Amino acid sequence: MVRRGSWSRAKRLTAGLLAAAGVLALPACGSSDGGGASTTAAPAAQTIAAESQPAGDAAALVADVRQPLDAFDGPSASPGPVPPDKKIAVIYPLPAPLPLRATAGVEEAAKAVGWSVTKIDGRGTPEGYVNAVEKAISQKVDGIVLVAMPVPLLQAQIEKASAAGIPTTAILPSLPEEEADPSDYGLVDVVDSNHSEQGTVLGNWVVADAPQGAKAIRLVSPEFPDLTRESDEFAKALEAGGDGYEVVDVVESPVTDILGGPQGVQRLTAALRKHPDVTHVFMLSESWSQIFLQAKKTSGRDDLVGLGSDGDVTVPLVADGEELVMIGPDTLSYGWYAVDSLIRAFNDEPAVGPYRPDSQLVDTTNAQDVDGEGITAAYDFRSAWKQLWGV
Repeated sequence: MVRRGSWSRAKRLTAGLLAAAGVLALPACGSSDGGGASTTAAPAAQTIAAESQPAGDAAALVADVRQPLDAFDGPSASPGPVPPDKKIAVIYPLPAPLPLRATAGVEEAAKAVGWSVTKIDGRGTPEGYVNAVEKAISQKVDGIVLVAMPVPLLQAQIEKASAAGIPTTAILPSLPEEEADPSDYGLVDVVDSNHSEQGTVLGNWVVADAPQGAKAIRLVSPEFPDLTRESDEFAKALEAGGDGYEVVDVVESPVTDILGGPQGVQRLTAALRKHPDVTHVFMLSESWSQIFLQAKKTSGRDDLVGLGSDGDVTVPLVADGEELVMIGPDTLSYGWYAVDSLIRAFNDEPAVGPYRPDSQLVDTTNAQDVDGEGITAAYDFRSAWKQLWGV
C-alpha cells in the first residue's frame, strides 16, 4: 500500500489515471483524520499496475506518493487487553541503519505497553541468525520479533519457538511471495512493504523525470527475493514508458556487498563504464546507497540518479542535493505493527495482517520537509496505536 491520508485525493488521482491508461486500481476503503484508526479491520491495499502511460500520468502518480504520511493506516479492531509483564526478543541481522531503526520502533512500542525487550544481533551470517533465535528460545521469552531476517532460512527455529508457546512475528521477512500467508512460515503475522508497488512507483519516477527516455541499470540480490521483486517491477514500469526507456544491464549484488566488501562497488562501476549512457540506477534499498555513491564517484558520473526503498540515514543526503530517490514507510513505525500482532497472538485473536504500512516517496523536491534521518511520519502514530490498545 503506497498511499495514505486523504483517500478522496487518491480516488481523484485514480480516476484520472484510469481514464488515461488504467494505471491504478483502488479498492473502496475507509479514511481517518490521522488521530484515529481507519475504518477497516485490516489495512487496505492500493494496487498499481505497470501499464504503459505518458510521462504526465507518471508524474501525477509520483506527486501523490510524495505527499506526507499524515494518517493512521493500522487496523481499527482492538487486539484485546494488553497482557502485562511480557518479555520479548527482537532479533536483527546486523547493526545497519534500517534494522536498527525498526528495532528501536519495537522497543518504543514495547515500552508503551510495559513490556521488556531483549535485543539480539544476528551477526550477519546464517549461522548467526539461527543462533540468535535459539538464544531467544533458551531465554524463555514470551514472544519474538524478527527484523529484516531471512524467514525461509529459519523455519526449524520458528517451529521450535511455536512448540514452546512463543509466537513469532516478522518485520521485512524476505519471503519469496509478496502475498504469502504468514502462517505458512510459522509466523503469527508479518509487517512488510509492498515491494512490487514500490518498484512500480520508482519506475514511474524515472518516466516522469526523463520524458524523452532513459537507460537504467538495476541491481538484484539472491538473498532478498522481496527486493528483487521490487527491482523486477521497476523494470516493467520503466519499460512501460515507451521505446525510449530501457534497462540495459542487471547486476547481481549479494548480501556480502552491504557488509563492507569492495566487490559491490567494483561490479556496479564496471557496469557504469560499460554503459556510459545510463542515467538511472535502481539500487534496491538504502543499504546499497553507499555502494551506489562510491561507484558514481569512481566512474565520474555526477549525473546519475539512484533509486531504492526505505531511506534510513539517506534523507539528509537527499536534502543536501544528492540525487537519490527513496520510497518507504517510517521504519520506526514497523515496530508498533509488530507489537500489535503479538498482543493479538497473546489474546488468541485472529491476525489482521500482513500489515503494509503506507509509504512516502522522498526526492530532492521534498526531502527538506522530512523531519528525520529516514522517512518520517507527519502525524503522531504512537498516540494512535496507544489509543487502539487502550494504554
